[in-house]
Amino acid sequence: MKKTMFLIMLAALFSFPGLCLAEDEQTGREAVDTLDEVVVSATKTEEKRKDVSSFVIVVDAMDIEESPAKTLGELLANEPGIDWRTRGDYGGARGEIHIRGMSGDATQVRVNGVTINSPSFGSADVSKIPLNSIERIEIVEGSGSVLYGSGAMGGTVNIITKRPEREETDFKASAGFGSQSSYGLAAEQGMFAVGDFGYYLTANRYRTLGFRSNSDLSHNDASLNLVLDKGDILNVSLYGDYIYRDFGVPGVQPPAGTQGYYINGTEFFNSESASLLNRGRDNDAHGVLNIDSKPADWLDLKFRGDYTYMDGYNYDRWNFNG
Repeated sequence: MKKTMFLIMLAALFSFPGLCLAEDEQTGREAVDTLDEVVVSATKTEEKRKDVSSFVIVVDAMDIEESPAKTLGELLANEPGIDWRTRGDYGGARGEIHIRGMSGDATQVRVNGVTINSPSFGSADVSKIPLNSIERIEIVEGSGSVLYGSGAMGGTVNIITKRPEREETDFKASAGFGSQSSYGLAAEQGMFAVGDFGYYLTANRYRTLGFRSNSDLSHNDASLNLVLDKGDILNVSLYGDYIYRDFGVPGVQPPAGTQGYYINGTEFFNSESASLLNRGRDNDAHGVLNIDSKPADWLDLKFRGDYTYMDGYNYDRWNFNG
């Protein structure tokens, strides 16, 4: 009996090191702890991903490059919670982003940190933003009025434009043609020209006659981002864009069987368009200056200024006798 007890105790004694080793190995595995992912988004705050209350969508340069979209609205149209409203041909003579079912004036659109929503209409015409000038898009769905002020109840679209890359020269050019005498031309170039000074330039032109009478669109735009990059000591960015476009406003399509209506040889409407004389024109310019400097660990200086010029023209012919 004593011999049996001795053998049991001896076996138990030899088994403990294995148990201790297994426990040490298990403890070692548990000691490798994965930290929560930290994201820096358009919410202006550094947060853990699980703590971000709003739904955030990020579209980077690679996503834009691989997408067949020609306009910003087309690019975002298939994102969850986003509704792209457009009027007109070739991407629309006007385009708005609606988030979570709210109207366009509840969506705030920002370019390099500056709101571009129209002070008259409240909404932002995203068809005016050149797609090839965009480096990154951050969309925060949900109310952001606390951070950005009024006009962000539905959400916020934050757009960051392209900057030149050091020791690289970017150049791209493209052309496209389609039905209804449509064509599009695009070019962009970016580089550091002298030392710490660089630029990124884009230019676009497209035109179409449209699928209906008086639905033609002629669009020209250009953007330029000037950069002075001296690291943390001084980083200056001056971005500007210009757009000019002229387009027809055909109105609703008349009922079937509608005949052309003429006064003194001038046709006012036909079976395709309720108006053959209404026209629209946009002549806009926008500029943003950002200056960041950190001369010391305890001192961080930031300055931002912007300039916006909007000139819209609409011609409506209602008086058939005038």
